[in-house]
Amino acid sequence: MTDTGQSPLTTGAVSVASGYSAQQVRDLESRGVIPPASRAANGYREFASEHVRTLRAYRNLAEAIGPVRARRALRDVRSLATALLNLCAAVLRLREAEQTRSREQRGRGRRHRR
Repeated sequence: MTDTGQSPLTTGAVSVASGYSAQQVRDLESRGVIPPASRAANGYREFASEHVRTLRAYRNLAEAIGPVRARRALRDVRSLATALLNLCAAVLRLREAEQTRSREQRGRGRRHRR
């Protein structure tokens, strides 16, 4: 099962759904156009519907601005998304640390007033 609860897609199924050959799907994965596929215990790639959507978006973008610029744009979007997620996680960790410090300070203040 994928993260969304759907059965994983094989390279062949992604190929049919996206209109790219199986080799093109593998090449576009290795170039970072689509996120890396997870791997089954037997080593086969397991794709999700997100991969098909990204390949379709890449096709449209490549037609509009050319394949090289489209690959770069999709890699940049993925990098920015990862950076944003990392930033959000850091902010949450800082907030949790501040809340912990605040609780500890309130607890110390109550003990001293008695």
